[in-house]
Amino acid sequence: MTINAGDTPPADELNDPTGSTVARGERPTTSSTTTSETAVLRIDAVPVEVGRVYWVVTSNLFLASSVAADVITGRIRASTAGAATTASAIVGEGGTTQPTTTAFGVPLRVKYVPGSTGNVSFLLSVARIGGTGNVSIVAATNHPTIDLAVIDGGVDPGDTGVDL
Repeated sequence: MTINAGDTPPADELNDPTGSTVARGERPTTSSTTTSETAVLRIDAVPVEVGRVYWVVTSNLFLASSVAADVITGRIRASTAGAATTASAIVGEGGTTQPTTTAFGVPLRVKYVPGSTGNVSFLLSVARIGGTGNVSIVAATNHPTIDLAVIDGGVDPGDTGVDL
């Protein structure tokens, strides 16, 4: 929005948080390893409003396994009833088949449209969904933190797409 000298912009335009980071967390250490699913990073008491859309995003997640050919996923879970756990509803996920034991980067970006105004807890977890190894999300010299953030995407226009 452009404001010129003498303009009186509407207060709702000045206060619109579209594009702002609502909450964020960072973890500077590699997650625990798992053969199922384990919690990695959580952000609690994230304020959300009905009628808005939010984007839950991560840094490039370096998914790693102790063996080749595992299928690994990073998951975003959410809870409106306290702290999110690995039993909370899955909002979205993304992963890779691990061709070697070298970590591969996968960023996550998932949409969250709240059903009511209130607070939400978001959890980033890592899960092995195929294979036999121990999996984790790595933080190291070249990728020093595991980041999770909630971005306000503005007023939700609803689903305006056309299924083809």
